[in-house]
Amino acid sequence: MTLEPAMDAAPTIDPMLGLCVDSYRVRQKIGEGGMGAVYEVEHERLGRRAAAKFLLPRYAQDPTVARRFTSEAQLLSRIQHPGLVSVFAIGELPDRTQYFLMDYLRGETLGARLRSRRMPELGAALRLVQQVASTLAVVHAHGVIHRDLKPDNIMLVPDPHVPDGERAVLFDLGVAKVLPGPAADGSPADSAERTRTGVVFGTPVYMAPEQCRATAPVDAQVDVYALGVILFRLCTGRLPFTGEMWELLTKHVTEPPPVPRRINPRLSPELSRLILQMLAKAPAQRPTLAAVAARLTTLVQVQVQAQVQAQAQVPLQVQAQPVAIAPAAGAQRAAEPLELREWLPQAVSVALMALAIATYTHGSDRASTAPVARAQSAAECAPPMSQAAPLAAQEPRESKESRDSRDPRDQGPSLPAERPAPRAVRPPGRPRRAAGYCWPMPAPRRPRSSRPSPPGSSRPPGGS
Repeated sequence: MTLEPAMDAAPTIDPMLGLCVDSYRVRQKIGEGGMGAVYEVEHERLGRRAAAKFLLPRYAQDPTVARRFTSEAQLLSRIQHPGLVSVFAIGELPDRTQYFLMDYLRGETLGARLRSRRMPELGAALRLVQQVASTLAVVHAHGVIHRDLKPDNIMLVPDPHVPDGERAVLFDLGVAKVLPGPAADGSPADSAERTRTGVVFGTPVYMAPEQCRATAPVDAQVDVYALGVILFRLCTGRLPFTGEMWELLTKHVTEPPPVPRRINPRLSPELSRLILQMLAKAPAQRPTLAAVAARLTTLVQVQVQAQVQAQAQVPLQVQAQPVAIAPAAGAQRAAEPLELREWLPQAVSVALMALAIATYTHGSDRASTAPVARAQSAAECAPPMSQAAPLAAQEPRESKESRDSRDPRDQGPSLPAERPAPRAVRPPGRPRRAAGYCWPMPAPRRPRSSRPSPPGSSRPPGGS
């Protein structure tokens, strides 16, 4: 049964709202399927929330549908498993409308998630299908076949005790078939045939080839085929067969399914092979659900190990072998302004640094030439030798013994003594000038001439 919101053409009052059954008050309608409607109920004294499924009024007088409705409640209450919704009460209204109470599931169906295009990642999808396979294996062990397995009948319930924090829970066994013979727990199974030859049960998209023919009784392998279609969709993002109803039925019977690995190359060969085996045309060629659950458990472990190794090797591969991707022509032209913006600040920085170095070097040259000029000016304005002699006399003289005991290797090369520059002598009788004033050098005397004095000169020839 698919739980879909009820859409009424005209606003009418639902007679079930406000009804009290087994101390549970009906609060609101959750959805409606082909055989019954599901409501949210709440216990009047405990406040416990639950779900109540009521048989539709048009089937209340049909004994076959009523018997199938009661069988669904008995199966869900008899098979205790975390992957199955639990039924804890059953009853009948005064107008002979049957109902049963079950656990309220908080979550969303797998079909609703797929319709919203929120596909689970591959590891999570394998774990969900493995949970469904394990639950169906227990159901088959009790002699029950689901016959209408599809994403809308799988509820994803939050559960912190399972990987990924979600548990897959099956519900709606309204068209389930009970196989003849005793169940796995020793209780006698219902041997009455719930279907008649020529009657088709199920959803065409997920129906096995033997269900599409409706010419022979079906067995537990129809659930394996339906689960294979669900796994195909989760791994590839599409259905193996599409089309109208009769076209779908024909493809299920005659056409081979596509290879999943050709649609999604990320799938392992083992997983692709398992999906194709589950979608085999002959029921005998399909594995059992217990074998499917075991193989999916192994594939999940391999998937987890591959993810751990990939996460550990990616940083090492990036450091050892860096990959350079050549940009396209258009991308290279678009990147040219970015490269210009990258090297232009560097060029400006280099130019400023060169200018600073040149300025510093020029200032250093001027600073080094200034002491030389000042030294030359000081040399020209130095006092005469007669005045500098007392200063030189004050310097200690090295004794002969010291000169003899000194190591010749420490003396270094001998340089010629420099003759001191002539100093300007202040003419006698002239006062001292201020500091920094240089007296002019005396003019050289002319030699005494032997030529006769000119007429009218009072100086005798050759005199001084």
